[in-house]
Amino acid sequence: TVTQNGVASSPATRSVSPSSTTTYTVTALTDANCTAQAGDRTGSAVVTVNPRPTSVASGSATICNGSSTSISAALTGTGPWNVTWSDTVTQNGVASSPATRSVSPSSTTTYTVTSLTDANCTAQSGDRTGSAVVTVNPRPTSVASGSATICNGGSTSISAALTGTGPWNVTWSDTVTQNGVASSPATRSVSPSSTTTYTV
Repeated sequence: TVTQNGVASSPATRSVSPSSTTTYTVTALTDANCTAQAGDRTGSAVVTVNPRPTSVASGSATICNGSSTSISAALTGTGPWNVTWSDTVTQNGVASSPATRSVSPSSTTTYTVTSLTDANCTAQSGDRTGSAVVTVNPRPTSVASGSATICNGGSTSISAALTGTGPWNVTWSDTVTQNGVASSPATRSVSPSSTTTYTV
């Protein structure tokens, strides 16, 4: 029902932005002298509207530093897709949904899809939702100490200074395991019958 009045020259041109596939025809036409009849108005303009692709990122996980996990983006639209993530990694020519990749961040990182295209269209910002928060816990460390000289039959204490989040399970080189160590350092008494080096 859009009318263009006073068109000065041919062709009559207009911009359209339909939300779904639409066929446009001229339903009424007059010039300076006459009114066109139905057979005088021919042709049509079929504007096919493809849906924009969408993505929903997911895969939140907690890993230890140095480990990896998978994140993914569920995709709609017509493949293949090109998916760019917030860490600038691009997956081109993704053949099927979801787009999945392995990540191994060194610190806690939130991954989102920052750019998405399919075979027909480019997604807008509101078409890209979801996120994958990968929380990275540091690996624990130990520093053993307690070198000493004892007489045969005597004993001494050795210890391991620990970092990380307790409780810890500490296994020593003589196969002794201290489970559920609540605080650092892990300390134990040893009474070797010969000179011995203890490590964790």
